[in-house]
Amino acid sequence: MSLLEEKDAIREALAEYCFRLDGGDYEGMAALFTEDGIWDTAFGKGTGRPAIAQLARDIRARAGDIRPRAIHLVTNIVIKLAGDTAEVRSNWTVVQNSSDGPKIGSGGGYADRMVKQGGTWLSVTARSTALSPADTIAIRITIAEPNRWRSISPEKPS
Repeated sequence: MSLLEEKDAIREALAEYCFRLDGGDYEGMAALFTEDGIWDTAFGKGTGRPAIAQLARDIRARAGDIRPRAIHLVTNIVIKLAGDTAEVRSNWTVVQNSSDGPKIGSGGGYADRMVKQGGTWLSVTARSTALSPADTIAIRITIAEPNRWRSISPEKPS
């Protein structure tokens, strides 16, 4: 594959991660990691596919039944290839439904180390950072009434 084709395959993996996470396909999202991959978020850290899928389920469960439909958008993707490995930096935004229409729920950056295994790009580590420091950030979740928010806070880093 050419350099452009390799980078495009990585962008596809990032997009697929968003679609699977937003669609509640947590096992499918975790399958985008190596067997011993690490998903490091403000809400916790999962190592290995089963733990990554469980962490994603737990994060969504903490939001409760009032969580509005939301989508992750990944932009400003910078990819540094070195053979079958890659360092990837990008920005993310979560857009959520609200009674007033779509609103930005949160945002931050991703730092991924990826490896190509069996012709597929997989994350070895994916670190998500929010725009605010991890010990003060809250994900804002819209509920039924406009301008009323319920927040869930991330776990404090150890």
